[in-house]
Amino acid sequence: MRIAKTSRLVIVASLVSIMLPMVATVSNAAQSPVPTNFSLDTPPGGPFPSISGEPHAANAVVVEGLGGFSCGDYSTTSIEYAASNRINANEETIIEISPQSTCGTLSQYEGEISAIASYVESHTTNPGQYWGGFMLDIETAWFSVSNSTALVEYTNSLMYGTPGMSYWFDEDQPNSFTQAQYESLLTHGGWQAPQIYSSSMAKTVNLACADVGACTNMVTQWLGSPNPPFNTWTYPTTQVNGPPWSNSYWGSAYWWNQYQNV
Repeated sequence: MRIAKTSRLVIVASLVSIMLPMVATVSNAAQSPVPTNFSLDTPPGGPFPSISGEPHAANAVVVEGLGGFSCGDYSTTSIEYAASNRINANEETIIEISPQSTCGTLSQYEGEISAIASYVESHTTNPGQYWGGFMLDIETAWFSVSNSTALVEYTNSLMYGTPGMSYWFDEDQPNSFTQAQYESLLTHGGWQAPQIYSSSMAKTVNLACADVGACTNMVTQWLGSPNPPFNTWTYPTTQVNGPPWSNSYWGSAYWWNQYQNV
């Protein structure tokens, strides 16, 4: 199932209309078809990403911006340059931002996202083909539910009108929300890329699939998970129901997202 920007908004409208209190019975049934392509983190200006034991070379690059601002991570300018260079080299590229209240304010992150989007759209030759947009690492221990909601609403409004596939991914920590908060977050657009590092994360995502039909996910895996066997290449996607993410701009393959610390 390929989810375009327009069809995702239809799904969002449906979620709002059916979000009623309920208790769902849910079991794990593995993603189908099995995802074969993956994206992988690299710092701005870093090499093409690789990771020990990878089943094949990464298929897309995630330029990792981290929290920025007062945390002293990568500058907005370095993220803009690095991502644009990769897009102009015809590499499938995503830009990740990890909003954290100890690093920056909501308005600072909105300004950064706007500046990066403007730069990439004006300094690359085919962003609609090669730029997947933003990936927001949404975790309530870092950024409050209200700020997270405001930021995803802002990002969705900004990116929905961009040419081609460029949009945004919600790479959230599902079990940092209540179930109701998580399912509400999914009504604000974006492509789901939830972290699946534990059984409680998988449970939250699967309940959202059963409750409100939010079943297409670009599962985010982490080999450093402290919860075996979620620290393996193949296990996390077997614990999530529904189809993996796919987009025709990036071919016919189905995808997962592989996190690594950079």
